Amino acid sequence: MPCSAAMRGVTCPSNITNSCRSPMVFASRLRATERWKGHGAYAKHDRTRIHSQASQMENGMMTSSIHEAAEATEIKQKISRALEGLNRGIFGIQASRQAAILSLVEDLEQHTMVSEPTEHLQTVQGCWRLLFSTIKIQGVKKTRLGLREVVSLGDFLQIIDTSNSAAVNQVLFSLNLFGRLPGKLTINATYKAVSPLRVQVTFANAKLEPRQLQELFASQLDVLLSIFNPEGWLDITYVDHSHRVGRDQKGNVFYLERCPHAA
Repeated sequence: MPCSAAMRGVTCPSNITNSCRSPMVFASRLRATERWKGHGAYAKHDRTRIHSQASQMENGMMTSSIHEAAEATEIKQKISRALEGLNRGIFGIQASRQAAILSLVEDLEQHTMVSEPTEHLQTVQGCWRLLFSTIKIQGVKKTRLGLREVVSLGDFLQIIDTSNSAAVNQVLFSLNLFGRLPGKLTINATYKAVSPLRVQVTFANAKLEPRQLQELFASQLDVLLSIFNPEGWLDITYVDHSHRVGRDQKGNVFYLERCPHAA
């Protein structure tokens, strides 16, 4: 029997000529054929659409990252201005001023680009200089350490060696006796990651240099360690290429910048 579609002036595709029995059947199969013919075009369209969406998402993430970085930079500038003349705050500051600084630090922590710093410890590798801390050296401790007249404090440095899971804290100072004698307190410690934010720090040893200072301040070493011993846990709550914030189990807050020579 001739194809009914052919009798209507429509040529049946060769692969369905024998089974084309009515205009309705033919039309249905013709639509199916056309869909298969256009499948590649549809797939290409979908791929283009998906790539476009992915590009838009990537651009959105980049825009968001740039915005976050700009916000962080502005906050760090505000912190820098707030810290002027404070000598890291270790000799005490007004409560209202400290509260304002800590509020800015909290704002900065909300803009961290590294959400799991212990999974990316290369971001903390190298030398850091303390800019601010809630650690206080006052009263009897300040007197015992000669910080009122005899000893002048210099930089507080921290060197992180991620390849050996080691942290070295250094307090530089000068002794104002018989001239100006430079000295250094070095505290060696190791650490291990215990959570995405936290490292557990273990004290190893401490020493004063030069050697004659070790003998001179031997009786004060316990006071120094009571202030600077890093034993315990430390949370890395913010880190980028230039600054870092840490909080320890004693409730202390530390704000550091990467050492200029290491930038």
